[in-house]
Amino acid sequence: MLLQVARFLMKIAKEVRTGTPKLAEIAEYIGRKDSGSALVSHWKTCADEDIVHDFETVTRKMIFSTYDRLKSLEGSMKKKEAWNACSIDLCKAARMHVKTYLVKNFLARVRNCVDPASREVMYTLAKLYAFDLISGAGGHFMKGGFLSEKQADQVQVDIYEMLKTVRPEAVGLADAWAISALELRSVLGRRDGNVYPALLEWAKQSPLNKTEVLPTFEKYLVPMFKEGRSHLMEAQIELVPEQQQELPPYANLIQKGDNPDITKERLTASFNLHKMQCFVYENAYKLRRRQEIHDYIQSQDDFKETIDPNFLERDQAVDRATKRCMALVKHSNAFDITDYFDEGPLFQFLAVGRTLHCISLHFGMFLPTIQNQSDEEQLEEWLPQAASLAILGTFAQTELGHGSNLSKLETTATYDPKTEQFVLHTPTMSAAKWWPGGLGKSASHAAVMAQLYTNGECKGPHLFMVPLRDSTTHAPLPGITVGDIGPKFGINANDNGFLVFNHYRIPRRNMFMKYSKVTPDGSYIAPPHAKLGFGAMVLVRSLMIRDQASQLGSAAVIAIRYSAVRRQGEINDGEGEVQILDYRTQQYRLLPQLARSYAFLFAAYEVKALYFEVTNQIRDSANVELLPELHALSSGLKAVITWEVAQGIEQLRLSCGGHGYSRASGLPDIYTYSVGGCTYEGENIVMLLQVARFLMKIAKEVRKGKPKLAEIAGYIGEKDSGRARIQSWKTCSDADIVHDFEAVARRLIFSSYDRLASMEGQMNKKEAWNACSIDLCKAARVMHTLAKLYAFDLISGAGGHFMKGGFLSEKQSEQVQTDIYEMLKTLRPEAVGLADAWAISDLELRSVLGRRDGNVYPALLEWAKQSPLNKKEVLPTFEKYLDPMFKEGRSHL
Repeated sequence: MLLQVARFLMKIAKEVRTGTPKLAEIAEYIGRKDSGSALVSHWKTCADEDIVHDFETVTRKMIFSTYDRLKSLEGSMKKKEAWNACSIDLCKAARMHVKTYLVKNFLARVRNCVDPASREVMYTLAKLYAFDLISGAGGHFMKGGFLSEKQADQVQVDIYEMLKTVRPEAVGLADAWAISALELRSVLGRRDGNVYPALLEWAKQSPLNKTEVLPTFEKYLVPMFKEGRSHLMEAQIELVPEQQQELPPYANLIQKGDNPDITKERLTASFNLHKMQCFVYENAYKLRRRQEIHDYIQSQDDFKETIDPNFLERDQAVDRATKRCMALVKHSNAFDITDYFDEGPLFQFLAVGRTLHCISLHFGMFLPTIQNQSDEEQLEEWLPQAASLAILGTFAQTELGHGSNLSKLETTATYDPKTEQFVLHTPTMSAAKWWPGGLGKSASHAAVMAQLYTNGECKGPHLFMVPLRDSTTHAPLPGITVGDIGPKFGINANDNGFLVFNHYRIPRRNMFMKYSKVTPDGSYIAPPHAKLGFGAMVLVRSLMIRDQASQLGSAAVIAIRYSAVRRQGEINDGEGEVQILDYRTQQYRLLPQLARSYAFLFAAYEVKALYFEVTNQIRDSANVELLPELHALSSGLKAVITWEVAQGIEQLRLSCGGHGYSRASGLPDIYTYSVGGCTYEGENIVMLLQVARFLMKIAKEVRKGKPKLAEIAGYIGEKDSGRARIQSWKTCSDADIVHDFEAVARRLIFSSYDRLASMEGQMNKKEAWNACSIDLCKAARVMHTLAKLYAFDLISGAGGHFMKGGFLSEKQSEQVQTDIYEMLKTLRPEAVGLADAWAISDLELRSVLGRRDGNVYPALLEWAKQSPLNKKEVLPTFEKYLDPMFKEGRSHL
């Protein structure tokens, strides 16, 4: 679509250059002359014409710059080849043209609003839209000094002012859509705002809540509990055999019957795939274990599929997932159950699929909580039960009304010294626990976060081991209301649940007491360090980073393999349809995402290593010096990576066209599975602000001349060199790239710090922090990476920040863009090989489009035939609804 717009724009540019323009109103501005400088000023005083002028000028410059490059290339290659080479610039120009139209139309439409009050509010909203677009495309607006630094800074200040101005009107502006509840169909968006009681009522309608105990309890959980309780002292792990010979390059990947296009791609890769995979997974042993686990799963009848899980109803999906979890437990001697980073997640993905399930949080959070938060006596009591699955646990922290704001959780645990018990209670509707996986119908126990009250004082949130269900009948215990929260955007094989306490009592020793304690008389013993509770959160976030990297990698594998076998259109007439991977725009969509997936995977390795280093320091010497930095790093990576993974998967889905929308592609399930990561274990903006708080603390120390900087933040204390060092991608060093990222990050950090300090003189600290929160998040987002395509793509996307103060020159900025094109061209022959380097089997990938053999189209047809709707030629809906409609309609002909 954008290239169609671009073709229209290039036609107009040609007419303007030849002096024969035929310009319709929407494109009339392309024929005007440039005025030289931007006119935009303070949002309250600048005219619509000034805003439109600036958008039209920047768009015009982009159009003619692209036109000139296209004409230049047409002198050295065929027209279609030149068009393909320029396609990224063409799309950017087309996108800016569309944005210019949107801004003009928005402003013009608002001017015609007859109600003065409505016009004023909507006018502010229109300007906010325009200024936000300018801010996001800062590099284009600042080129050639068109938008000055002072104007760019003013645009940012104005955005903050407009946000503050529009804030009181927000609900009214939403209501202005006049969308009824019937049309909206959302509990969260209810007109009356009574969200929490409505959510509980909605959840109660879940078919899983028709009975307190599901059939899965008798079929699967009872045998598991009995087996686990009978072998509490038995060892669960079987050692892996010694290393075998490494596999030859492309073993099992090139086979008879493969699509010839994908085989050709593999044969053109310049590297040894096996060696690349060993690098990706750190060593040959881990790579071999992936294959061994895959082969083991394939060999076991317990894991055979009788029907594609895409065609199951929710209750069937829950049954399948639970059944496979029990098989997973049965076969747990085939993998290292304690390896949360590699073997554990892989075995679960291969056995159950890309979904969470009733034991996900048991291994992901319940077990680690017992290991990290229990004292020796508790560890001896609880760990054998949890490790042998004599009990099944979850982690209950999030409430209906509170997620990230841990300090404001409402669930209470009040100590009663007379009985030496804690009384757990849900005092308000918003205090109900909401979301924990496996809580709804499966978990027998939960690690519950609640506000600790003792001797009349609140000591803040603490963790408690809480039995939820009868050990024989699995029915909820008296004082507990628990159930499933209903269908979600994804991961619907998991019974995420709600939990309400009614003065429910547990023993004093059920409080996790490794660090903080309550004595029998109610005295409170505080932990030796306030940050010790960070450990479990850091572990979970490091696991998330690894998992999210794998999901983006899976999506990239699917899109690249499919793009290698999909042929569409001709670049040169008469030469036949080309692989869509040959289109520059397709490479631009795919290869930066592939680069991101590897960058994120390698970051996960580093966080994992740092986590174990810090854990060992705490255990051996109670040294918590690195813990705040590790917490900040894991928070920042969690926020940035989950956001970019969600955006990346959507781009990769779009790159597969209509087939990417089908669940056969695997991409919808990858997206719905991954996108939840933006919210759970810390909402992303909250995570970024935690990083920002850490950065502001360091900035303050640097300004005072007494910084305590660990390695990852050491660059903040260095001095600016003044200019960017980046040159051509072939010659610039890793150190040059890192220098430039560090310099820009440092400037953003101190700019945010100065603004924050300035505002603290006018308002209280929390108000100042809120006012600066957008700047603070931007500062926290800048990441270090040595992957040049990823780095250059980031520089291109954040051009405005890099060009401020002349740090990155226009020549360097243009070179960055040119280098991106060169790198895409260089990486094109390696694309399938780099995708294969993820070593993701078809069983793990679960995608028809991303099949190893590339035989996509016959497989799609076979997949479609499995639909339950195809079991009958004529559905009951024909007799019930369509036939009467047809008869009624035909009777009036």
